[in-house]
Amino acid sequence: DEFMYFWRENTVYAVRHQRFKVHYITRDGFNMSDVGTVQRPAVAYDVESDPGENYPLSPEIYPDLPELLAKCRAALDRHLASIG
Repeated sequence: DEFMYFWRENTVYAVRHQRFKVHYITRDGFNMSDVGTVQRPAVAYDVESDPGENYPLSPEIYPDLPELLAKCRAALDRHLASIG
């Protein structure tokens, strides 16, 4: 599988695809009392050039961002359907 899924408890928070990581929910570190913030639209980072995930991608920086977000969302939906 070319995707990696980042789970916290029973929820997928992010999906990694190649050099990109797409966050659907963000949370302040591993603070268990922080329920997280749903990101709409999802927030994507190039984790090879920005390993600290400090600079979210935008269509101006990465024109293929809409395609990346759609591809990761579709992969996540397939993954969730496969595990029931």
